Amino acid sequence: MKRKIILLITILLCLNCNRIDAPLYKAMEKFEDQIDPKELNTFINAKEERCFIALKRENKSLLMNEFYSNKQNSSLVEYFHSKGISHIGDMANIFIISLHRKLNSKDLNLEKQISDKMNYWKSIDDCKKFQQGMLKNNDKFIEGDTVQVRMRINSRDNCAYPIDCMEKDWKFDNHKDLLIKGVVLGKYTYDNIPKFVYMKMKIISLNKENVPVPRKLLKKGEEFSVVLNYDIIEPALRSVQK
Repeated sequence: MKRKIILLITILLCLNCNRIDAPLYKAMEKFEDQIDPKELNTFINAKEERCFIALKRENKSLLMNEFYSNKQNSSLVEYFHSKGISHIGDMANIFIISLHRKLNSKDLNLEKQISDKMNYWKSIDDCKKFQQGMLKNNDKFIEGDTVQVRMRINSRDNCAYPIDCMEKDWKFDNHKDLLIKGVVLGKYTYDNIPKFVYMKMKIISLNKENVPVPRKLLKKGEEFSVVLNYDIIEPALRSVQK
C-alpha cells in the first residue's frame, strides 16, 4: 500500500512538471517535425556541445525567429521568462540542449541548465558592482600623489596581472606578488570604452625586478598605466605590508 502511494505521488509530480514545462515540450515537438529526417539523425548523433552546429542554417534561423520575431506572442518565450531567463542566446541554448537530450532519451536537467545561466549573469552583475566599487575607491587619487599598486603574479607565465572580480578575496603576498610604487601623472579614458578610467603613473620602485605585465617589462623610471576599475591602488607605504 505504501509503495502504491509513493508511486501515485511520483506520477502526480511528473504530470505537474510536464504541465509546467508544456510550452517547451510542445515547441520541441513542433521543431522536431520541421527538420528533415536525415538532418535530425545527424543532430541526434552529434556531441551535445556541437549539436547546434549540426543544424542547417534555415533551421537555425527558424528557431531564432521564434525568439526574435515572435517574442511578443510566444508561449515559449513566456515560459523562459517565467523561469527567469530573458537573454535570447540562453533561451536558444537551453532549447537546443533540451531537444538533443530528449531525442537521446536523457534527462533534460532543466533546473541545472536554468540555474547555470542565471548564475552566469549574476556573476556578471557582481563583477560590475565590484568594478564600480574599485573605481569609486581609486578615483580619489590625483596628479602628484604617491601610490602603490598590488598585482598577482601568475605562476604559469611569471607575468603580473590585476585581479579580476572573481578573485576579490585574493590576498597579497610580498614574496610571491608584485608591488609597484609610483607618482600619479594623470587620468584618461578612451572614447570606445568610456566606463573604464585609466591612471598613468611614473614608477619609483618595484619589489621585484624583471617581472612583466602583459606586453611590457616594467622598469624603474618608466611610465605605467593602471585601470581604476579593477587594480588594487593604495596610498604608498614606507614599508611593504603583507
